[in-house]
Amino acid sequence: MFGVGWMVTNINVLKRTVEKIAKASFQKSKDPLDSAIFYLAMKKKMVLWGLFRLVYVCLCKEVYDRSAFET
Repeated sequence: MFGVGWMVTNINVLKRTVEKIAKASFQKSKDPLDSAIFYLAMKKKMVLWGLFRLVYVCLCKEVYDRSAFET
């Protein structure tokens, strides 16, 4: 994987490839940290922020739902 940047001569193909890798790495584990390096390399901080917010909101909702049933 380290030589992909040198083999691809078209920048648009490289961007699409890295974006697919980032998307696949997030979908595999549902952890934004796994795809963070790819999104930061593409200067897509807002996409990364959205992934963190999505995961955090889901975790908070799960914790609140669980605590509501315990009381």
